[in-house]
Amino acid sequence: TFMIIENIQCDTWYTHGVVGKTGSTPAYNTNWAYEFITDGSLIEVYIKVPDALDMYEARLYHMSDAQSVKINNVSLPWEEGLYGNGTGIGGYNMESESYRGVAYASCEFYGQDMYFNYTPATTEMTTYHLVLMGEIGSGAIEFLVKTSYGGGLTQVNQPRRITPDDETVIIYQSDANEIEKATLHYTINDWETTAPLSMVCDNRTCNATIPKQPAGSNVKYKISATDSLKNELTAEGEYDVKLDSEITSFNAMENPLVLGKNVTVTGTVSPSIVGNSLELQFMTSTDTQTVSCIAAENGTFTAEFSPTVSGTWTAQAFFRGTNQAYECESPILLVTVNEPTFIQKNGTFVFAGILGVLGAGGAVYYIRQRRSG
Repeated sequence: TFMIIENIQCDTWYTHGVVGKTGSTPAYNTNWAYEFITDGSLIEVYIKVPDALDMYEARLYHMSDAQSVKINNVSLPWEEGLYGNGTGIGGYNMESESYRGVAYASCEFYGQDMYFNYTPATTEMTTYHLVLMGEIGSGAIEFLVKTSYGGGLTQVNQPRRITPDDETVIIYQSDANEIEKATLHYTINDWETTAPLSMVCDNRTCNATIPKQPAGSNVKYKISATDSLKNELTAEGEYDVKLDSEITSFNAMENPLVLGKNVTVTGTVSPSIVGNSLELQFMTSTDTQTVSCIAAENGTFTAEFSPTVSGTWTAQAFFRGTNQAYECESPILLVTVNEPTFIQKNGTFVFAGILGVLGAGGAVYYIRQRRSG
């Protein structure tokens, strides 16, 4: 038997023009068939029908099996099955009242899209015929034979340091195919309540803007999307909303100073949240000291440390953040610690010596005065 039929690729959309019957008489392209070959474990057929067309039916015929003749590893349709013989295998026909194949879908009204699926009993390469049958009207249908599944969404932007003044744009991209539609649901109370957002789809990307949220919020979101091959794609993420923070007016009360004295530094952390804890680090080439302190209600703080060696020390304050405010750090402050002068180092002894000399001199003078009297 010689037969010409168009072979189509799975997982690709096709367009086909259909003209319905005139009365009971079909037109040239009222009924049409396509062939495809797959070893897929699930076959889904999607058909988009225009409003001006009412389809009669779409059918799937399983046309080969393990005993079929093969050429170049391609199974040929069972010859008898091309004449309507057989059920399960074969049975191919375009007659309204004849065998409808291993799977089919009917159209009940103009513009009704169609869908059906089939799970083969084998995962060997198998030949199938897809029959598309028009009823009334005319128009171009779009159809897809889907046998591949998967795909995913990858985040394009990562929200960072979101504050209560910020709306947050969430952007994701499909790994392979164009995104047809996508919805984002978000929550700020761990899914006790949610809010939906329709995402804007552009080729392989989708985006939505989550409104401003109060400080201390943990925003969680989930995305559900459908790509052009009807894959269901999902993604989820979360981010925190906090107040921005900074450390200002960070200075040493005495700079330079002499070794032996304590270095006292002051500053202000904002926002001024009661109980803000800060860590201060003082470093030189041979020593590191860490001091902790608590900021006052107005955000001011004071800390001190005792240098162990002279030279240049660096001082820096770190605010580790809270559930309400982000972490931050101060500029680096240079503190100069000098060796004391001879007088500063030995002042007590020198002063004592001077007093001793003066005392001795006074005593001699007193004795001389007594003798001369």
